[in-house]
Amino acid sequence: TGEVPMRLLQASQNPAVLPVHYQLPGMNGLATTRVIRDRETKISVVFLTNAIDFKLAIDAMKLDVEDYLLKEEAITSILPSILLNVVERVRLREKLAESEMNKVAQRERIDGIKSLIVTISHELNNPLAALKLAINVLQRKQMSPDVMSYLAIMKENAERIEGVVSKLRDVKGDKVTSYIGNIKMIDLSE
Repeated sequence: TGEVPMRLLQASQNPAVLPVHYQLPGMNGLATTRVIRDRETKISVVFLTNAIDFKLAIDAMKLDVEDYLLKEEAITSILPSILLNVVERVRLREKLAESEMNKVAQRERIDGIKSLIVTISHELNNPLAALKLAINVLQRKQMSPDVMSYLAIMKENAERIEGVVSKLRDVKGDKVTSYIGNIKMIDLSE
């Protein structure tokens, strides 16, 4: 009867798949399926009927049933395999949805890291530019060879840091690579 699925829902027993026949006593299969959908459960419905009725099939598909079968076909040994296929399809859709959510979360993390990198790059560039300017001014003055040597080293290191900051600022998503386990790193080589 149409009340059996309702009792399952009230008892918080949500089977993975529920075969529902259209001609149920009390409440027909469409009404039963509508109630199941209104409760927003994850129950997959396999709709069964005795007659070939395209309007009924369309109405059932609008209610997002997993499969629509003629009862004659379903009574044979095909029904168990159809139910197993429905369960597997649902499981695969859930895995795909989870995978997509993980990809979105990873993209958001990478975008957040990129934003942080741009901010840090900007904060490093200002004092770095001032340091390079001061080094250039000092190199134009008459200084001892030791001081000139130190200034050359400072200028070389400032330019190296400037290059790393530039690479960080221009980092692309394809530069993020796996490191160990779930840890990712940004490849700044080249």
